[in-house]
Amino acid sequence: MSRPAPLADELDRLFTDDLAHCRGMLVTPDDDRSFAPAGELLSAGALDDVLERFDRAHGGGSDRRAVASLWSQWYAGTLVPPAVAAGLLLDRRLPLGIGEVGVLLDSETARPVAFRLPHGGTVDPGASPFERFDGLVRRHVAPLVEALAPHVGLSPDTVWTNAGRYVQWILDEIERSRGASDAARSGRRLLDAKSWPDGWENPLHGTIRYVDDDGRSVPRRRVCCLQYLIPDLEGCGELCPLPHVRGESGGSS
Repeated sequence: MSRPAPLADELDRLFTDDLAHCRGMLVTPDDDRSFAPAGELLSAGALDDVLERFDRAHGGGSDRRAVASLWSQWYAGTLVPPAVAAGLLLDRRLPLGIGEVGVLLDSETARPVAFRLPHGGTVDPGASPFERFDGLVRRHVAPLVEALAPHVGLSPDTVWTNAGRYVQWILDEIERSRGASDAARSGRRLLDAKSWPDGWENPLHGTIRYVDDDGRSVPRRRVCCLQYLIPDLEGCGELCPLPHVRGESGGSS
């Protein structure tokens, strides 16, 4: 059996064309920038510092729940797409637990810029999506949700829906560029399964649903992300489950 190419080379080849937006978000140990242990973000003090800097970048004084939700969207948008794409398309089981990776935050805005892996993981073509993404979902996103949501009085479902949005988005991108492949079908199980094989209730299930909107099938969040509460931002458009935020008349969702 031939040895797999170094992960850095595989990522360079993978993140081109329709997946070029993932380039530079997931990096390998040879990246010598100043990454901090991502696990440090689980402390109240670190979260306060990050959210304060992020709030200032948006004018300051915004609803703390909305600030935390929007920051978690940046976090998920930087981590989830490259991790899911690399896991599915490279048959890799990557070390993605929050205690394993480093995170690079913008020094002024605290927006996540990149995540550094400690090593290249293992090539495992036979792994199920639950085995492949246990580190991402249960050992990274789950502990972050458990630390962030109660700290600011935010519903955990809001943060999980932020993550689910990016799982859905990258799977749609993979299908657009690669077709309805086995990899994409495998990845959909992360969203479609009500529970994991060991019975753990899947918090990603149903976070994004497709609804009929004047004859069009459009994705819609299960719960609102609250970003419309930040003065310099608008809502998230058709994704929002609240009709009044989408600019529609009528009752609530």
